[in-house]
Amino acid sequence: MGDTFLENIDSVKDLGFEISRDLKPSKLCLSISKKAFSKSGLIYRSFRLRHRDFLVNMFTTFVRPMLEYGTVIWSPYLLKDIDMIENVQRKFTKRISHMFEYSYPDRLRILGMESLEYRRLIFDLEMTYKLMHNHIPLKFDDFFSFAPVTSTRSNCRRLTLPSRMTVTCENFFSNRVPRVWNSLPDDVVLSPNIRTFRNRLKTLNLERFLRGRESGDH
Repeated sequence: MGDTFLENIDSVKDLGFEISRDLKPSKLCLSISKKAFSKSGLIYRSFRLRHRDFLVNMFTTFVRPMLEYGTVIWSPYLLKDIDMIENVQRKFTKRISHMFEYSYPDRLRILGMESLEYRRLIFDLEMTYKLMHNHIPLKFDDFFSFAPVTSTRSNCRRLTLPSRMTVTCENFFSNRVPRVWNSLPDDVVLSPNIRTFRNRLKTLNLERFLRGRESGDH
């Protein structure tokens, strides 16, 4: 461009996110999971205390934020990437005393934790709620549009479903959310505030929207 040579590269970092040429998050997932595994191992090497609550607190304080920062932007959709991120928590919880014999879902239940994939889904829905209610300095219309209510099975704030597009584009935030959001009942989408919205989401079973491997340990 002019006298400047533009280098041909496969990825670029922007605001801490590594964006690949194909727009897939695989390379970013690999980088994040490696750093999180390293931090997980450091926790076990640095402390002799093996109390269950202590280890869970250390993980949720120092490791989980690494796996969840900005997931509305880069949330994985390929099964291998979903499992790659989930494996960090899966293997950490397996090392906790007396947890080895339990399956991953059972460990999460005993430890009072949630799968990372489920938490990403909740983050998506919370972001949608915040956009809808002008809680953040972004315009709702830049991401979504309301659809006519044509079915009594849908809620009163139904979002327009995306048209046919590439698999990568289908999994962008504004395109992956409507299908889940439209499944929510009226009392959830009409929550008066974000705290009530979060609490009402907890009463719903959203497992059908999860795709990762939730059972078994390998």
